Amino acid sequence: MRKAYYFVFGYFVLLVISYSNHFDNPFFFDDHHTIVQNTYVHSIKNLPLFFYDTKTASTRPDLQGYRPIVQVLNAVDYSLGSGSTKAFHIHIFTHFLILLYLVFYMIKRIFERSSNLKRKTAIYLSLFITGFFGIHASHTETINYIISRSDLFSTLCMLLAFLLYDREKTRRRLLFLIPLIIGYFTKQVVASFAIIIWIYDILFIQTDHSTLKQKVLKGSKYGIITLVVLVSTFIVSEAVFSDIGNVVGPKKHGRLGYLQTQIFIVMHYIGNFFVPIDLSADPDFTIIGKFWDKRIIYSLLGHIFILIVALTCLKRRIYYPIAFGILWFYIALAPTSTLVPLGQISNDHRTMFPFIGLCLSAGYGVFLLYSSLKLKVYKQIVLTCVLTIFLAHGYGIKE
Repeated sequence: MRKAYYFVFGYFVLLVISYSNHFDNPFFFDDHHTIVQNTYVHSIKNLPLFFYDTKTASTRPDLQGYRPIVQVLNAVDYSLGSGSTKAFHIHIFTHFLILLYLVFYMIKRIFERSSNLKRKTAIYLSLFITGFFGIHASHTETINYIISRSDLFSTLCMLLAFLLYDREKTRRRLLFLIPLIIGYFTKQVVASFAIIIWIYDILFIQTDHSTLKQKVLKGSKYGIITLVVLVSTFIVSEAVFSDIGNVVGPKKHGRLGYLQTQIFIVMHYIGNFFVPIDLSADPDFTIIGKFWDKRIIYSLLGHIFILIVALTCLKRRIYYPIAFGILWFYIALAPTSTLVPLGQISNDHRTMFPFIGLCLSAGYGVFLLYSSLKLKVYKQIVLTCVLTIFLAHGYGIKE
C-alpha cells in the first residue's frame, strides 16, 4: 500500500500547484451584491439574522433567497480575513480537500458492494477516480468564484449524508438527514439526493434475492422519508422566510423553452466532462425556441444512447457502478435542468455534484478496458493517457 501513499502525496502536490494562483483572486459578479456590498455579512454578530431575514442575503431584492449556511460561511471568512478574499479561498479549498476524501470513501464503498475487486485494487481504482474528479478543470468556477461555494458545500453535505446512509446503524437512526438539511440550507438542489439514495439502496445495499419490485418497495422507505423531510423543509422555509421566486432568481424564461434548451445544455455539460475547452464563468447561451432545432435533436439522441448504456449495465451486477454513475449524473442535474427556469441557462458550477457520477462511470469503464487488455504495452498506453489527462487538467486549472 506504500504506492497508494506516494500517489496521494504526488496528487496533492499537483492539486496545490494547479490551484496555487487562485488564493488571491478577487470578488467576481454576484460576489459583489452578496458579500462586498452586503454589510450584513461583514460582522459575525449578524449570524442569527441569516436564519430568519432574507434581506441579509443580498443587496438585490430579487435575489434574496434563503441560503443561511452560505451567509454564515461568508460572514466567518469576511471576519477572519478582514474583507480579504484569501480567507475565503483557503476555507473553500479546505472544504474541497474534505470533499475529495468523502468521494474516495464513497466510491470505495460502491466497489466493495458491487464487484469482486480485491481490496487493494478497489483502493487504487477509487484513488484514481477521485483524483480525476478533483483535478477536473470544470471545477475551477466552483473553487474560484466565491459565491459558488454553495455548490461545493452542499455537495460535501450530500456526500457526508450518503456515507451515513451507507452504514446500517446511522441509516436506521436517520442521522443522514442532519447533513442533508444543512446542505439544503446551503443550496436547495439537494432534493435530488432522495432519488439517488433510493437507487443506491436498490442496487447496492439490498443483496438478497428479492425481486426488483420487492427491492423497489423496500428501498423506497428511506427515499420517501428523505423526500418528505426535504419537501417539508422547503415549503416551511420558503413560506415563512423567503419568496420562492428568489430561489431561482428573476424569471426570464418560459418553462417549456427552458426545458427543451436544457436537453442541449446537459449534452454541453457532458462535452465539457470529456473535453473541457468550453468553460465560461459568464456563458452566453440563449433559449432554443424550436424543438426540432438540430442541437436539440442531436442532443436528445445522445441522451437516449447514454441511458440505453445505463439500462444495459443494469443487467449484470459487475456493471452496476457504470449504470449508477450515469443515473446519478442525470438525477443530480434535474433540479437545475428541468421545469424550474433559472435566470442563467447554463453554469459550469452546477456540474460539481453531477460529475461525481460521470467520474464513477467513466473511471470504472476505463478500468474494465484496462483489465481486458492482454498485452502489457497496451496497458502502458492506457496508463500514459490517464497520466496525460491528469496533467492536462492541472495545466488547464492553473491557466
